[in-house]
Amino acid sequence: MLHGNLILMQADRNSKIDNLGFQEKSKIYKEFAFLLKNQISEIKVWYIKAIENRQRVLAELAVKTWQI
Repeated sequence: MLHGNLILMQADRNSKIDNLGFQEKSKIYKEFAFLLKNQISEIKVWYIKAIENRQRVLAELAVKTWQI
């Protein structure tokens, strides 16, 4: 199983949207102040290529943020 829309969020908010589909969650993500969550809301269809692209973007950001 592939989980691509995992994001950090408050437990109470997460439990409210836990069983919603991507389209419904995407509308809710727009309300969040954090840029990484807002970026997910810009994706129209959540499919393998979109998940892989998001993974690449997050990996690049992680390398820039936490240089070892």
